[in-house]
Amino acid sequence: MYRAALPAAVVRAERRWGGAGGCRSPRSRRPAAASRAHAAPRRYPDALAWQMDYSRAQLRKLPPLAGLHEWLKAANAYGSITRQEAVSMVPPLLLGVQPHHRVLDMCAAPGSKTSQLVEALHAGVEPGHLPRGCVLANDSDLQRCNMLVHQLKRAASPGLLVVNHDASHLPGPRCASTRGVAKFDRILADVPCTGDGTLRKAPDMWRKWNIGMGGGMHPLQLAIARRGAQLLRVGGRMAYSTCSMNPVENEAVVAALLRHGGGALRLVDCSAQLPGLRRMPGLSSWKVLDRTGERSSGEAAEGSKQKALAATLFAPSPAEAAWMNLQLCVRILAHHGDTGAFFIALLEKTAELPATEAEAGAPAQGEEEEEEEAAGEGAAAAAAAAAPPAPPVKIERTAQIRCEPVTPVTEEKLIAQISSFYGLSPAFPLAGLLMMRAGDVDGPRPKRLYGVSPDASELLNGDVRRRLKVMSAGVKLFERGHDAACKAAAMEDPDAPLELPARFCPYRVAQDGLRWLLPHISRQLIRVPAVDVARLVRLRTIYFARPDWAAGDEQPTFGEAALAALRDQVLEGCHIMVPVLAGGGAASAVLGGPEDLAVVAWKGRVSVSLLVAKPECVLLLEKLEKFCTAEQVAAMRAEEAGVRVRVAAAAEAKKAALAAGVAPAPGGEEEEAEM
Repeated sequence: MYRAALPAAVVRAERRWGGAGGCRSPRSRRPAAASRAHAAPRRYPDALAWQMDYSRAQLRKLPPLAGLHEWLKAANAYGSITRQEAVSMVPPLLLGVQPHHRVLDMCAAPGSKTSQLVEALHAGVEPGHLPRGCVLANDSDLQRCNMLVHQLKRAASPGLLVVNHDASHLPGPRCASTRGVAKFDRILADVPCTGDGTLRKAPDMWRKWNIGMGGGMHPLQLAIARRGAQLLRVGGRMAYSTCSMNPVENEAVVAALLRHGGGALRLVDCSAQLPGLRRMPGLSSWKVLDRTGERSSGEAAEGSKQKALAATLFAPSPAEAAWMNLQLCVRILAHHGDTGAFFIALLEKTAELPATEAEAGAPAQGEEEEEEEAAGEGAAAAAAAAAPPAPPVKIERTAQIRCEPVTPVTEEKLIAQISSFYGLSPAFPLAGLLMMRAGDVDGPRPKRLYGVSPDASELLNGDVRRRLKVMSAGVKLFERGHDAACKAAAMEDPDAPLELPARFCPYRVAQDGLRWLLPHISRQLIRVPAVDVARLVRLRTIYFARPDWAAGDEQPTFGEAALAALRDQVLEGCHIMVPVLAGGGAASAVLGGPEDLAVVAWKGRVSVSLLVAKPECVLLLEKLEKFCTAEQVAAMRAEEAGVRVRVAAAAEAKKAALAAGVAPAPGGEEEEAEM
């Protein structure tokens, strides 16, 4: 079975831009592929995921699938979809995350499950409104953590924090309001494992796997699960999962965790969730093997080559198995749904954990962090002393870096200037939810401003001792412009009086944060025909006034309605263009409404320049052109070709002039309008 190609799967990020404007089904891209792409409602609610009968390698190599492959890459870069193996979508679904939940992903990289948690956090939230909760995504490896930040940037969520810590000793975050240890409503512990359930996509596991690998991973897995149980609030739920079928990595860890909880943890029956999902019950007994054969206990026989094994590797006694209910664990095999194999255990915390958590959760006044850290280390040392030595776990050490702390923006003048220039409504409170990176400054003001959810703000403001290594926080809402006027404005005295309404703002709106700001913006916003927005996305810079144009030199420009709006409704600087989708009711239901297709632009003296990254423009342009006529699309493509010819000719002329030792003629050169 492992030799059969593992089907590719994608999950739709419907709420990336709000409404139903996330993306289309893979069927809508290429009819030839439609017969082999089918929805997978058995695993994902509302048919928001698709599984295809061809593998990732086939997607890359087969010419008939080239168009679908290019669209998948563009949609993935745009943030409309996340490419993920189907079976790995299950653990976040079983957690049942709600918008008010505080969620912890202990081993988050590469980020596909974290994306699901973020999507669930935003489900049901009104457009433009921030969710109350947050997702704290952690990974111990620095390189994987950087990859995690890159992958999750597409989610553009104010409720997302990324930190870099050893999950088994994750510092307990603190709440700014209560000054107590922050507990989490939902925790995902998708722990490192041997990965023997991934044989279909990684057949080289046959060469690497050996019988002692599972026992070697067991101590680390148990340590992570215990730390997760400590950080879980009473009434909260934790999903423990691996992509392994070895019981010493699965049921053995769960049994040891239940035993450690002393009745404070219980397994949840999740058979009613995802009723179409084929699964097997967990094991209540299993054999423990090493290189010498089957072992009946962890003690090494005298004079043998056996090594001592941890007692937690072995199956519980019949009396323990009766109350543990290990059969409530979920085992998914490869043939159940044409996927890889997976193990999930859903646990609920019914009471405070004994001893160790009480010590870690209620430290003495004035010594909170020190006592909590000592309690965590003491618990780990006690557990290590009680268990016989286990095979060593190879842990890669990465270089430590200094993360500048994330702090709130407290300058009232800056907040007032931004709010006035863009006409932000009081319903979007910048004060308290606007953050900056302490080292990201050039003068008295920061270069970038980030927005976070209320719970994320609680965790960041509560970390007064800066114990959390925060790699990423929230979504970028504003970024300072790069021209001289913006730099000069950023250097102004924060105590100098501010004239309102503001006529200029050195900070531009970030496209990533537009989804959250747009419903609250009343100034610097124009609504123009969709063809004008599509033309700007295609050309990136459009001139609306050039005194040095030669007679008959026709330059691409906007229509009369867009030119009038640019002249009368917005000041120089950053503004937002919202397309008017005339007669696009049916298309809007699939591609998104006007707010889903809005773009950020910069108005200069004679030109307008797009402030959207090029990878995002591919899918954005495809959507906008659905609201244009065939003649308009053909005209825009001809304009783009003409611009390329003129730019190439100007570059050749400049090169020839420099080679001849003659200074290039002034005028005619494009103004640097992109900020």
